[in-house]
This record gives sequence, structure tokens and C-alpha cells, in this order.
Amino acid sequence: MATDVISASQLSGKLITSIILEGNKKTQAEVIHRELEFAQGEPFSLASVERSEQKLKNLRIFEDVSIKARPGPNNGVQVKVNTSDRWTIIPIAKITGGGGSSLITVGAYDVNSFGHYLEVGAQYQNLNGKDGGVLWFRNPNSFGKRLLFGFDLWHFRQNQPIYRNDGDLLGAYNNTKNRFHFFLKKELSPWFFLGGGLDMVSDEFDDTGLTYEQRNANSSNNFLAPSNAKQNFLELNVQLGQLNYDRYVIDGFQLNMDTRFTSKQLDSIDNSAEFLVKGTYFKKFKYQQNIGVNIALGHTSSNLIQNQFYLGGLFEVRGYVDRRFQGSSYWRANVEYRVPSYRSRWFVLQHVLFTDFGRIGDSPRQTVNQQAQDFSSIGTGLRFISPKIYRFNARLDFAKTFGTESMFDISFGLQQFF
Repeated sequence: MATDVISASQLSGKLITSIILEGNKKTQAEVIHRELEFAQGEPFSLASVERSEQKLKNLRIFEDVSIKARPGPNNGVQVKVNTSDRWTIIPIAKITGGGGSSLITVGAYDVNSFGHYLEVGAQYQNLNGKDGGVLWFRNPNSFGKRLLFGFDLWHFRQNQPIYRNDGDLLGAYNNTKNRFHFFLKKELSPWFFLGGGLDMVSDEFDDTGLTYEQRNANSSNNFLAPSNAKQNFLELNVQLGQLNYDRYVIDGFQLNMDTRFTSKQLDSIDNSAEFLVKGTYFKKFKYQQNIGVNIALGHTSSNLIQNQFYLGGLFEVRGYVDRRFQGSSYWRANVEYRVPSYRSRWFVLQHVLFTDFGRIGDSPRQTVNQQAQDFSSIGTGLRFISPKIYRFNARLDFAKTFGTESMFDISFGLQQFF
């Protein structure tokens, strides 16, 4: 925040006589005013201006944000809010690989549709040769309130290998999943959100098109595909903390606690509950350096194989075969140190050092004793970032695992790992 002619302290307490918006060629004025903690006719406060500037940055639809104040008519204050719109219509055409798996995705989405900060998207995906897709919608300010309304409509098919604790293949099956997910999340304060939703899932299983190795493992181990199942989950979400964004650098802490449960009374195949906790912490330093820590833990009481947790190299633990680890309870941590070597308005080259580690087992007790499966890896990577394009970040990681399954793997994709 900056002032012209006189200091902000000299303007403090004087009435704001006008608010002028500049630079927002796409974004509607109502979106910007919604984030401002001051209004015309109210006393000027430097603290409220600084908070407003950060809230506009946290929308991540602006490349730059600045708010300037100067003396106005009738001994008042004139405030200028200058924003530079990012390109937010994002075509999706990516290939993500890692841990022996590949994901091809094609589609498009816009997080600032029609300049109203609405997210609409659709994509086709092919996971290891299996087709699928998703449609989604997000409105962070439904009914004129700070109420996030959203839904996802999924149809996808994936091949699921199941491994023994020693890493040998036990068997495999194909899972066709149809899913409708509806949710609401209310902002009670910038640091506290409360939400809930309904997740309707239909799973179908078959063994057509399996590899020779998978068919042989099924036969040798008498492994059978699960029975088809339908489940309806009720969800509760609590979010604490706030992550503050400044272009590609992040600062702050956020904790998400998710609970979902289902029962036969909800027209589901079983009674079960699932708990997920995820904490993310970022600290920024000089020269746009960033340290990030991502910690997650989960537990499910379900015995259904499709409801177990699967961790591997594509999204959770770099270096390992994708979905290598399976269990009903787990914890994991990802740590990254990010530093740019080249920076411009259009392009940033960021270098990353990282480590991933954790445990997974059949109970929470196992995840803290020797019965659990351990995983750990270290590595380095590159990020190719365009600050002018919403969340454009091409990722390339090289990971080395430790322990009994020592291996090296390369993973790649779009956006940061976390």
C-alpha cells in the first residue's frame, strides 16, 4: 500500500470520499469491492487497506495488486485500487507421469468466468489407458454471501494393482467409478471455514484387459475383483488458518479436517467412517525463497478395498510405483525448499529440493510401530512458472527412495506437488 504527498498516518481517521478501480479489464467491480474491508464514507485505516490488498492477492486471479491513498476533496481520502488481471481461461493438455503410471488430461476451465470469479471446467482423462472425465463448478460467493457452493460430476475408469507388503503383485482389477459430489463451505472469518456435502459413489469392477502379469497374479493367488457397490457419504469439513499468496510465493498455515461417513440407512453397502487431516505450512524468505511443509494423516473404518488409502509416486510419495502402498490408516509428510534462479514478469525458473516420507498400515496403532510399511525419498526438481497465467506451473521431479525398495523415478506434471 502506498500514499501520495503525505503519510498514511496523516490520512488515518479521515473519511474515504471515493474509491477508484483501475486496471481490471475482465474482473467485475463487484468482485473487487467484495474483498475490500473499507467503503466510501468510512474512516481511512491503513490496517484495513493492507488486509484488503492481501485478500485480493489471495484470489490469485490478479498478477499484481496495489492500493494507493491520497488526500481527496473536503479533507477526505481518495483510494485507488489497481489490479492487473491474470489470464484465467486455462486449456488443459497435460501428461503426468511417475511411479510407472501415466495420466493424460485434456480440457479447459476458467476460475474467473465472465469476470465474476466463478470457476467452470470440464476435462477428459486417460489413466493408464482407461478413459474418464469430470465436469465441475465453483461459486465462492453464493447468494451474495461468503458461501462456497460447488459440485463435481465424475466418470472414470482405472486399473488398480494390489501389492503385498514386500512389493510383489498380489492381483489387480479395473474400477469404473461414477461419482456426484456436492458441497458447501461457509467463511465465518478469514481464518475459519465450516462446510459439508454429499458424495454419491457407484463402483463397478471387472478384470478385462489386464496385463499378463496381472492375470497371472490373479490366478496364482486366487485374487478376485470386488463386488459392485453403491455408497452415499455425508461430509463435514473444518478449515482453519490462511495461506497468503504473492505471485508464486506462499506464506502462512492452513489446517483442513474432513470427516465423512455412510451407513446402510443411507442406501450404502456398509457402515463406515473416514477421517482426514491435512496441514500445510509455508514460510517465505528473501529473494522469493519458499519453504513448504505438507502433513497428512487419515483413517477409515471401511473394509471395502475401494475405500482404502493408496499412496504412490503420481501424487503423494515421489519415487515409488504409483498406488504402491495400501492401508486403512496412514500418515505422510512432504517438505520442499523452493528458490528461483531466474525471474521476470513472464517467466520464473524455480529449483526445488524435497523429501517425502511416512507410514501406512491396517490401523492407527500400526502407523507408529514396526508393523507399518515405511516409505521415504529425497530428490530435486524444476518448476517452470508463468506469473501472468493462473496457476501455470510445469513440474519435473527426480526422486530416490530408501529402504528395501531402493529405486529412482522421474515424475512430471502441471502445478506444484503441493
